[in-house]
This record gives sequence, structure tokens and C-alpha cells, in this order.
Amino acid sequence: MENITFIQSNLQGFVNRLINSYRLIIITVTIPILLTLIFELKNKPGLIELQILIWLPVMITMWLIFFNSGSNKLQACELIMNNEFISVSKYGETTLLRWNEITRFTVSKYINNKVTLLSDTNKMMEFDYYAFGIKQRSRILKYITLKLAKIH
Repeated sequence: MENITFIQSNLQGFVNRLINSYRLIIITVTIPILLTLIFELKNKPGLIELQILIWLPVMITMWLIFFNSGSNKLQACELIMNNEFISVSKYGETTLLRWNEITRFTVSKYINNKVTLLSDTNKMMEFDYYAFGIKQRSRILKYITLKLAKIH
């Protein structure tokens, strides 16, 4: 029983955080602007708040790139698959599901960018769609799809 392991690279972690952060920023900036325009409110969204929302994700990501290293490095996302189970570790917290327990598998690329596996006991495993590069993501999704097709 050979394990297939995928570890998120620093670059892919950076890309994943930027996608998630800026999607959130678009939502948090667009709603107040629309409300201001629709209801002609006097308090307009400030430039300082907008700058904080834009630069905060960049600063956190830069900190992780430069200071999350060495023997104490925390893996942002690691996925392990074999014939018996799939395991996802996010920042040291691991979730494991056996293939025969999985009842639902969904991939959401646009709304919340998540890959979700749900077990028959409602145990949920989730990881970001953009957590891994295109080639890794393709291999992961293909393996999961084929594995679940054999079981169910």
C-alpha cells in the first residue's frame, strides 16, 4: 500500500491565499459601495479601509513565505492518498476518511473554491481548490473520482 503525497508549495500557498483574500475583498468592498450608491448614504467607504483590505493579505503571505521555514515549518496543506484512505492536513490539523465511508464528493471552483468529501457519518473533509497546482490538482481529482467510482 503506497502513499501518494501532495504538499502545497510556498508559491501555490501564496496564489491560494491571494485568490481567497481578494475574492473576500471584492465582496466586502463591493457591497458597501453598492449600498452607498443605491441608498445615497453620506458615509462612503474610505480609502484607508480599502488599502488595509488590499495590503493585509499580502503582508500575511509575505510573512509566511519568509518566516515559516526550517525545522518548525508549518505545512499549509498536505494531502495523502492510498488504497484505504485519504488524509488532509491543514496547518497541522489532520482529517482522515476511509474510501468506503465517503458518500459525497463535490468540487466548487467558483463560489467558495473548495473540494469537499462527506462521509456517511457526516464527517467532512475540505481543502481549497487552488491549494495545489494545476497538474497536482488534476491528479488528485482524477484519483478521487476513480477511487470512488470503484467503491460505489
